[in-house]
Amino acid sequence: VPPMVELTANGFEQEVPDLILSASSLDGIYCIVGFGIVSSIVFASSGGSASDLAWRVPTQLVVGVVGGWLLAEASVRSALLSSPGRANTPLSDASVIVSVVMVIVFASKELETSGGGALMCIVFCVSVAEAWKRSGIEDALKATSAVLNTFWAEFTAPMLFVIIGCTLDLHVLEAGDAGKAIGIICLAGIARAAGVFLATAKSARMDLRERAFIALAWTPKATIQAALASVVYDQALTTHGADSDEAINGKKLLVTALLSILITAPIGAWCIAYFAPRCLKRENKAVHV
Repeated sequence: VPPMVELTANGFEQEVPDLILSASSLDGIYCIVGFGIVSSIVFASSGGSASDLAWRVPTQLVVGVVGGWLLAEASVRSALLSSPGRANTPLSDASVIVSVVMVIVFASKELETSGGGALMCIVFCVSVAEAWKRSGIEDALKATSAVLNTFWAEFTAPMLFVIIGCTLDLHVLEAGDAGKAIGIICLAGIARAAGVFLATAKSARMDLRERAFIALAWTPKATIQAALASVVYDQALTTHGADSDEAINGKKLLVTALLSILITAPIGAWCIAYFAPRCLKRENKAVHV
C-alpha cells in the first residue's frame, strides 16, 4: 500500500495504483471474512449436525452486514461519534471505533463466529465513513483516518510483525518440508500473478506493461499471513496438545506462512521500485505560459 501511494505522489498516473489499492483492500476482506467463517465452522467446539453447521455461513454473512450497519448508524446518530452539529476530536472518534471493533472481535470469538465478527467490523467502519460523507463532515473522516493510520504504522504493525517473527522456528521443518514450503510459495505466487494478469485482460485502457506491473505488484504477502498464520497452530495446540501430529502440522503451516512473508515481501518491494518507472505512465501536466 505505501509504495502505491508514493507512486501517485511522484506523478505517475493514478489508474494503476488506485486499482491495486482497491483490489488489495477487497482481497483482504475476502481473506479475513472467508477464513473466519470457515475456521469457525471447522473449529466449532459445540459440535452440531451438518445442517446446523451449514447455517453458520449465511447467518454470519447476514448478521455481519446488518449488525455492522446498525452499529454505525447508532454510533453516529447518538453522537457517540462525530455527527452534524457535534464534532468530536479525531482521537475520541478513533478511540470509539477501535473500542467497538475490539468488542466485536472478542465477542465473536467467544460465540465461535469469527468470520461474521470480522465482516461486522469491516461493515461498521465502512458505514461510519459513508455516514460521515453523507452528512458532509468529511473532515472528521480524514482526521480520524490519519489517527488510525498513525496508530497502525507506528505501533500495531511493528508489534504484529515482531510477535510473529519471534514465533518463526525453521527447525520444525525437515529438509524435505523446507523444499515443499518454498515450492508451495513459488507455485502459489506464479498462479497469483497469472490470475491478476488475466483478470485485467479486458481492460482497454491498460497496455501489457501496465498489466504486467499489476501482477508483479501483487507479489508481496505480509499482513494477512502475519495476522492469520497462527490461528490453525494455536487451535491444534489447544485441542490436541503440543506433541500431537495436528500441532506439528499446524506449526509447519505457520512457518510456511511466515516464509512467504520473508520471501515475497522484499522481492515484491524491489519489483515495484524497479519496474514502476519502466511500466507506468506519468501524468501529462500542461505547462501554462
